Amino acid sequence: MTGVSVVPRASRRRAAGVRALAAVAVVAATLLGATVGGPVPAAAASCGMPVAGEVVAWADVIVVGLITEVDDPGASYSPHPVSWTVEVATVHKGQAPRVLHVASDSLAMPSTGVYVLPLVVNDGRLEGDGCALSGTGPGLGSDLARGILAASGPGHAPAEGTAATALPGHAPIDLGQGWSPAGVVVAVLGAAVALALLAVAVVGLRRARVEARARRVAMRPSAR
Repeated sequence: MTGVSVVPRASRRRAAGVRALAAVAVVAATLLGATVGGPVPAAAASCGMPVAGEVVAWADVIVVGLITEVDDPGASYSPHPVSWTVEVATVHKGQAPRVLHVASDSLAMPSTGVYVLPLVVNDGRLEGDGCALSGTGPGLGSDLARGILAASGPGHAPAEGTAATALPGHAPIDLGQGWSPAGVVVAVLGAAVALALLAVAVVGLRRARVEARARRVAMRPSAR
């Protein structure tokens, strides 16, 4: 018996190795596409116009204020965290310092201007809701803004001094440096190349073993 029957098996293994390499390439391409495109949660992509009474019910703090600065460190995905600096004119629910800092996400990021800001306290900081903010500014002429102010009642002055430092939103929010999209793309490409090289090495090693086995079988004396 010669080793002729071993060659087709080696061919099949090489084909399997090629298919494995192709699978790795597809996975890497999928990961790259997902990272570059960035996931957008369905809840963040769209929302209905909120009702003023409901907004007042769930908000912990409601202020009328001027957004003077938007800090967006950037990221490779959307939505991602941003923060606003607000100069508070009047407080209509809860307590707030004269200058407060609000955390939100990039999809809710308003332009600078005067807003009615319904906010919630989460982990010791104030957060804005994009659905509510979408209809409350800039300016105070929208139906939602007028409805929130009417439902929350007359405003009062923001807190100052020692009382203000104990309130959520007093301290600036450190969002870090964010993620550079270019840096993420380079990292993902590098990982994809490394996986492809590993797959090639594995396929090459398996092929070498199969061919060595085929040569050993072919060199054996035939059974008589």
